[in-house]
Amino acid sequence: LADALEKPLADFLAKGGTIVLSSPQSESLSFWRDLGLIDLEGGDFNDGTVPFTSAGKAAVGAGLGSSFDTINGTSFYSDGGTYPMEVWAENEYGIVVASRKAGKGRVIVVGMDYFDPSDDTSRVLVNSVQAK
Repeated sequence: LADALEKPLADFLAKGGTIVLSSPQSESLSFWRDLGLIDLEGGDFNDGTVPFTSAGKAAVGAGLGSSFDTINGTSFYSDGGTYPMEVWAENEYGIVVASRKAGKGRVIVVGMDYFDPSDDTSRVLVNSVQAK
């Protein structure tokens, strides 16, 4: 699957596309890393208030305050260090929203799976899809 996806995803990103990954876990984290999209290590599942970084507030915080409340089972990550990455929202448990420039496009990871969304987490997703 990775071989089949590598070129179409690279072309999509080269043209300015945005790929949003919603709460990738375990093996899928290594899959996205092997495709060269983003490198995050899985951490705890938790909920709570997560502050935006200044870059994150500008990119995905529109319509929200300086932080947002996550939902039960939100994934928190740490930076795997393979690719340069921007942290857009994190707290003491780890990174919840991260981004990486790829070509003219962007790869964004949000730690929510949207099984039980809230207004705040839905706004983060909408803003992520629209981020440039």
